[in-house]
Amino acid sequence: MNKTILRGMEDTETGIHDKGFCHGVSGVYYIYKKLNDILEGTFKQAEEYWLEKLTQDYKIESFYSYTYYEKQYKYAPDIGLINGFGGIGMTLLSIINKDKKMNEIIFLCYRALILISIGFGGGYVKAQIIEKYNVETQNKDTIKVIPEVVIQKNKNKNKNIGLRSKSQKIVFAIYPNRNKDSLYKEFATKLTTNKEIRIRSININIAQFVTKTPVRIEVNIYNEKKGIPNESILKEKLIVVLDKSTIINNELRINVEDKEINLKGTFFIGFKILDYFDGHIYVSGGLLKGGFSRKKGESWQKILFVSPSVNLDVFQVK
Repeated sequence: MNKTILRGMEDTETGIHDKGFCHGVSGVYYIYKKLNDILEGTFKQAEEYWLEKLTQDYKIESFYSYTYYEKQYKYAPDIGLINGFGGIGMTLLSIINKDKKMNEIIFLCYRALILISIGFGGGYVKAQIIEKYNVETQNKDTIKVIPEVVIQKNKNKNKNIGLRSKSQKIVFAIYPNRNKDSLYKEFATKLTTNKEIRIRSININIAQFVTKTPVRIEVNIYNEKKGIPNESILKEKLIVVLDKSTIINNELRINVEDKEINLKGTFFIGFKILDYFDGHIYVSGGLLKGGFSRKKGESWQKILFVSPSVNLDVFQVK
């Protein structure tokens, strides 16, 4: 900053090579413009100098961005807000527009660009810069020192686990009007995770829903014992309504993020229809991974080679 204050400093020493908003002439000019608004013209000479640098040449090439382009640093057209015509244009608008609100909007955009620069590894801005260069002001209370912003990458990894098949041929059929045993019959899909996860949603792929009556479906999560579903780990029953409005793209998505369900190891997602209805419901199935089923009051039975298409949207906790 101290080099840009000295009017007449060569561009090679300031490190400013273009008119861009982020780290070029337009951005430097606008900083001094705002400082002078606050500090009553302390940097008036610097503001006028950088304004002259910004407006002295109006050929289109003079607004090109100095950037790494085609394997070398060179001047090239850029329409962007940070380095290109967009940011320069905003600065020029602030010169001809005396509306204070417009200028404030432009300044807020500039501060947003600084934060974007920080987020992409562009460095950081120290608010103590005014104190460092012994700037005198009669209204120091208007200067707010903003602490350094640290932006960390979100370590939670979103992913989907389970079966995502939407087969119309491999299905688990439920039709109580033909077979009463299919009512209350429970199906379960086996899932395994080596790392602790939290469930965002439970997704069941519905191949066909042919009934005019909404039906309730109960979903459960079981731990594993000797390779089969054992005890429910849910604190309360999870019952949702299944109808045409809740099935989107052949999928029933049940949001359970607020229930804070954490899992690790082997577990089972089970479901069963609770209400009698006319018609049928087909749940898509997937090959190779065998599932489980049980009739009301009976033990779990292994289903060879196929399993209900159930999957989970989760994020990794650790």
